[in-house]
Amino acid sequence: MVASQFLESEFGPKTILYMSFNYPAFAFYTNFRIHELSAVGPILYKDINHIPPGGVLIVYRKTDEVWLPDLDWVSANPRFQRIRDYNAFVLFRHSAEAARWI
Repeated sequence: MVASQFLESEFGPKTILYMSFNYPAFAFYTNFRIHELSAVGPILYKDINHIPPGGVLIVYRKTDEVWLPDLDWVSANPRFQRIRDYNAFVLFRHSAEAARWI
C-alpha cells in the first residue's frame, strides 16, 4: 500500500491515524495507532474537531459506501493541511505544524 509507505516514511512512530472507514487496512499496513471515528452524523464532525495537533486524518472520497466526512468541508477547515491525494482518499494533518509536510 503506497499510502502506508508514505506515512511511515514521513511521520514519526507516535503519529495517530484518524479515520471513519477502512481502518483495518491501515492498521495492518502501518505501525501507527489507529483511532476509529464515528461513521456518520454530527458526532463525526465533533470527533474531527477533537483531533489533536499532529494527528493525521484520512478522508475517503465519496462513494455509495462512504459519504462522510465531506472532503470539501475538511479541505476548507483551517485546522487541517492537505498532505497528499490518492485515488480513493486524501491525507490531512492537523495544522499546528502541518505546513512543513507538503
